[in-house]
Amino acid sequence: MEPIYANPENTKHNDKYQTDFKRTEKRRHGAVVLCLGLLTVFLLAGLIGLSVHNHKSTRGASAEFSTMKTNLTELLQEQYWEQQEPNNGGIHGNEDCSQIRAQKGVWNDLPCGASLLWICEL
Repeated sequence: MEPIYANPENTKHNDKYQTDFKRTEKRRHGAVVLCLGLLTVFLLAGLIGLSVHNHKSTRGASAEFSTMKTNLTELLQEQYWEQQEPNNGGIHGNEDCSQIRAQKGVWNDLPCGASLLWICEL
């Protein structure tokens, strides 16, 4: 059999390509790590900002709720109920809803399953 290389000592190896490829892979790996790190920082900053905004809006909403509760308490006074109302249906009981009697401008309590006529103005 005849040798393939007559002079194997002088054979050139292309190591430059292999080292460049390794450097490129390392750079690409570093870029991916950097991008993921930046993404994590931005997401964390957004989460912190969102929680601060949510805390402020919740605090404002609780103050608004307190004001609304006070206003509703003032509106739900006995002066608006018809005489002898709310009576919870007397012996029948279970009157947890109310209706406005427009003729008199007073409220009446009645069962929530009661069917009443109504008009909605748009």
